[in-house]
Amino acid sequence: MDVTIFRKKELAAPCSLKVPSSKSAAHRAMTAAALADGTSEIISPAAGDDINATAGCLRALGAEIEDLNGRLLVTGPADPGRDVLLDCGESASTLRFMIPLCASSEAPARFTGKGRLLRRPLEVYRKLFGAENFSLEGGILTIRGPLAPGRFRLRGDESSQNISGLMFALPLLDGDSVIEIIPPLLSEPYVDLTAEVLKTAGIETRREGLSISIPGRQKYHPFSYTVPADWSSAAPFAVLGLLTGQAISIENTDSASIQADRAVLGFAERFKATGKLRAIEADISDCPDLGPLLFAAASLAEGTTVIRGINKLRGKESDRALAMKTELEKLGVSVRLAEDEAFVTGRESISGGAVLDGHADHRVVMALSVLACAAEGPVTISGAEAVSKSYPGFFKDLATIPSVFTSIKL
Repeated sequence: MDVTIFRKKELAAPCSLKVPSSKSAAHRAMTAAALADGTSEIISPAAGDDINATAGCLRALGAEIEDLNGRLLVTGPADPGRDVLLDCGESASTLRFMIPLCASSEAPARFTGKGRLLRRPLEVYRKLFGAENFSLEGGILTIRGPLAPGRFRLRGDESSQNISGLMFALPLLDGDSVIEIIPPLLSEPYVDLTAEVLKTAGIETRREGLSISIPGRQKYHPFSYTVPADWSSAAPFAVLGLLTGQAISIENTDSASIQADRAVLGFAERFKATGKLRAIEADISDCPDLGPLLFAAASLAEGTTVIRGINKLRGKESDRALAMKTELEKLGVSVRLAEDEAFVTGRESISGGAVLDGHADHRVVMALSVLACAAEGPVTISGAEAVSKSYPGFFKDLATIPSVFTSIKL
């Protein structure tokens, strides 16, 4: 699917919209609910390919999930010991939450996926279970447990999803466990979100600094949970407003949320601190999903913006740092990548008239779309269907912005 976007010349009145529910919170709530003996209610669940992958895996493990148009009824308990092949799609959250759960039994756990999923970092599981219990052949990852209670040392500068996955599995084991995080801990808010959802399901975890103590022999209990609005989905519209001057109100976000991508508010304030868009220095170690959007914002900021923590962008659906460099250079923006830093030198304006590649990555597509809204001429983005991974209604919502025109070609 190709989408062509350009900015209307006339001034536009302020507008408002609602963004989808948090994908990160929904993954966690669905997983916890499936482990409970009974029926849980998840209100305002998220939508998208990743959420569908988690639902599919939980159903394959025996959980019942009923969609009642605005809420999910999830009945467990799922049986992580079932001998089934779990298709995780392109969802890293699904894969990294399912691996420790399924490895808590002695049965081999098998996983498959799409796109770059099984090419993303998996070495942590080879170390965790031993090379003899880890194989990746023919597009199928096989892990052999059982996962035993004890002390686990995980690097904090790799995916926080590895930590969260263990946090779901360890309470079910027959002994106590401790997760020791080797500093630095990046994406820390996502670990806090996992602990928050676990608490809702009656699971106790105790975190002191870089150590998480998790008692064993716990039981998940049914619960009711309202999935909060997604700051990852609100962020593109915050940056769109920053770049175009269009006043946009997001009606359903919580400014006190613990979600990592709420940091977009602080970045936007710093870009516009002097009233004019100027370069900043930004660290995205805790909020890597904002990375492509900061590349977009920096493209029209006076001076050179320094974005640190870009190594977190390299193992996603695409190498997001390289993808943004490649596409921004088509628009005449200078981008230099170093080991863990990007330097983006902004322009006074972007003429447009280019065809950009979305790199099969939902975050890249949304970031390029936001920048296209500020270009002087039309910009076409190919592979725009990638937004279905996390925000299927993105272009429908974008089309409600009065200063923006979108044309979609299937």
